[in-house]
Parts: sequence; structure tokens; C-alpha cells
Amino acid sequence: MAPDDVSAGSHLPASADEWIRTPVGEHVEVQSASGGTGVATALVGGAPIRRSDPASCPGPSLGVTLEAWGPAGGPVRGQTAELMITRPMPSVALHFWNDAGGSRHHDAYFPACPGVRRHDDRVTMTQRGTVIVNSRPDSTLNRPGVRIG
Repeated sequence: MAPDDVSAGSHLPASADEWIRTPVGEHVEVQSASGGTGVATALVGGAPIRRSDPASCPGPSLGVTLEAWGPAGGPVRGQTAELMITRPMPSVALHFWNDAGGSRHHDAYFPACPGVRRHDDRVTMTQRGTVIVNSRPDSTLNRPGVRIG
């Protein structure tokens, strides 16, 4: 699958999946990708060995360890929860500009658990491992680094 063969930003709704497959056939794999400017990559996206369900992304991108965390602070499946990156990634920023002590960066992304990056997207991890992106607030990228979403 070439990079231009996916929809980006968030998953397509089930109706768009149907709209694409109906005229061209079931052999076409419709895959979506979603990521973040703050990580400079796609967090979830296409997987040649896993078909996506309508309205979902096939799973985490290569090298991304993510989970959906519920209000109790741990991984959940089958319910809307917050996307958390649970292992370091090479493309994740280490600090904000003009944040010498790193406190603004830490408070924006790591308040829940040391070493676990809070991404702020609301997702549902399905039992099959596909990811439904429910909302993408993108509010952390304001200059002071304050979460408002």
C-alpha cells in the first residue's frame, strides 16, 4: 500500500467505505490513518495483513505502542477512552521551545503516568485490535502548550 492510498486525519465513516467499495469491488482495501503533528507520524494506519472494519483504522502504525485508557487509568477495549502512547517513539518531541525545565511539556503530555504520553485523542480499541478515532481535539499545539480540548 502506497502512502497516497489511505485517507488521512481520521477514519472514514462506514458510509464512505461503502461508497468506495460498491463501484470498484470488495478487493479494494479502504484504510485510514490518523496521527499527530506533535509526534510527526501516523499513530494508527494501514496494515497489509489486517483488513480494517468499516469506520476504523486497522491498528497501530509500525513502531507505535498505544492503548486506549479509561477513567481508572488503564487499558480498556470496546469503549471510548483516551489514546495513550505507552512506549517511547523516536519522533516524539522531548521538550517545548523556551521550556528550559521541561515542566510545560511534562504537564501537557505526561501527567497521568510517568513515561506514558497522553495524546488527547478519544479512541475505541476494538476487541479485534482495530482503532476507531472518535475525536481529535488538536488543542495541545497552541504556543504555550496548554491543553484546552
